[in-house]
Amino acid sequence: VHHQLDVLEVTEAASAAAYQKYARADLAAIEARGKIPLIVGGSGLYVAALLDELRFPGTDVEIRAELESIYETEGLAPLAQELAQKDPVSAATIDMQNPRRVIRALEVVRLTGESYTPVFPRHTSHYADISLLGIGVEKAVLEARIAARTADMFSKGLLVEAAQVLEAGILRGSTAQKATGYMQAIAVLQGKIPLAEAVANTEQATRRLAKKQNTWFHADQRIEWLNFSGEITDEKLREAAAHTAQKLQN
Repeated sequence: VHHQLDVLEVTEAASAAAYQKYARADLAAIEARGKIPLIVGGSGLYVAALLDELRFPGTDVEIRAELESIYETEGLAPLAQELAQKDPVSAATIDMQNPRRVIRALEVVRLTGESYTPVFPRHTSHYADISLLGIGVEKAVLEARIAARTADMFSKGLLVEAAQVLEAGILRGSTAQKATGYMQAIAVLQGKIPLAEAVANTEQATRRLAKKQNTWFHADQRIEWLNFSGEITDEKLREAAAHTAQKLQN
């Protein structure tokens, strides 16, 4: 049984704070059934939200709306400048090219008058008994998989899907609008870039994301890495599964 899949409408904004609440409830329910939960994921912040002692400050609809309005009319630069002035520590640690990160950090600063960073003590386990395993692959293999996945997304209907939700006007303000792939598909539909450029841009953005994830997780000394050379075969996966089972038994 899988959890936390298909739990939001495309119109809804994703939230690490909400994910923390509901995913931890899922873990408690799984353990209550006498089962061992397996947490599988790639988004560093969401994994940390679930496993670490992260506290999320509240939100303010009016502040968020004002910041998003500034971004839509003036771009990211004035928001990034304000964050650098009011919270230089946060500005030095978050991705300042990511509008969602900058807007969220500024929202917290304006709401609380405090830095965005102290509420994110990383690598401080919320659960006493966890085993963290990382699966590492060679760069060439990873990039080939990213290229194949990107091509697959566009060939299997991403443009049609983006056109449908764009026509319905349901993407405004949602996380999906800013998601890698959707952004590029919408640019094609609006005549801003050709399809080939959208595919290339999506592939490049995904490679950047993978690099950030790799950096994020390698900073966590609790993770034991299983590094695969070449393509990941069924045999290698069975070996990894056996290794995981042994760790859980210990």
